Amino acid sequence: MKTYSFSHTIQAPAQSVIEIIYDIKNYNSWNRCLQYQNGKMQEGEKLILQATLDGKKFIKWPCKVEQLHNDGFVLSKSIIAKPYMHMIHSFKVKPLNEKSCEVIHTWNGTGFSPRFFWDKIIPVLDKFKPYNESLKTYAENKNNI
Repeated sequence: MKTYSFSHTIQAPAQSVIEIIYDIKNYNSWNRCLQYQNGKMQEGEKLILQATLDGKKFIKWPCKVEQLHNDGFVLSKSIIAKPYMHMIHSFKVKPLNEKSCEVIHTWNGTGFSPRFFWDKIIPVLDKFKPYNESLKTYAENKNNI
């Protein structure tokens, strides 16, 4: 298994950030990466997401909501089939104090592609960092209202 993680700090309460990320129907009001989303943020549900990264649209990706926690969620996605490439994305919100939190993204990849091409996959995962900046701006502005 290959693992990649990054995090950022948001000056907003953790619970406020959790409420924003669980409200998938309102992603378009703040998210500049995900251009299309459909589904419910419920365990076992299938979400369909389409991202625009570097001005290029990714295909609509179905992913499964594996777990919901009071501090985040876990999504999974197989590309072609699990033996080829299976990705688990863990999104965790960790309180730092009453007014700020750390948002941690961790991807675990298994299968043929991650084993041999992880160095090519990481730059694609890095392209999701604007999602974090959008979340940070939205949560901090909402918190200051």
